[in-house]
Amino acid sequence: MKSIRKQIEQQLRRKAPKRADRTTESTTSDDDDKENRPLIEFQRGTTERGSFCIWHKGFRFTRIRGQWFRCSNRDFISDFEIATIRAMRETFPAAQLTGCLFHMSQAVFRKWRETGLAELYANDEEQGEGARNSFSLRKLLALALIPEQHLLREGLCWTNRTRTRSRRRRFCSGR
Repeated sequence: MKSIRKQIEQQLRRKAPKRADRTTESTTSDDDDKENRPLIEFQRGTTERGSFCIWHKGFRFTRIRGQWFRCSNRDFISDFEIATIRAMRETFPAAQLTGCLFHMSQAVFRKWRETGLAELYANDEEQGEGARNSFSLRKLLALALIPEQHLLREGLCWTNRTRTRSRRRRFCSGR
């Protein structure tokens, strides 16, 4: 790993300005000070094929089968951790951040259980009304796939039903 790292550093020094000899991690706490940021950061170690990614001056490079490719820093998919989202926004302000559908589904299901909607619909199945209501959670999860211009209308239809209005409103309010 170190020999590959040295080769990369040597290649990048030839093309970089004179200040490229600083390749060690920065210990300063000021994130806005670009002069003290590391020029090369290793993001992942080697894989079985020897492919890995590095960051050089804010650009990501990926090595695939011995060749280096510059990757885009415009689109990121992440879970819904606030610290991760803040770090991405600070590091890449022009990037498009997208949440992971799997993690969003987990959070919605957890909230579904906390507000008591899961028990309510389980009781409906015993009374024979479960067939109509069993798709409510899946419909709610499908809202993530509806275009934004239709989202408000669809969400209002779901919350204005009379039978479970108070629990649904509590679910939607985040309390």
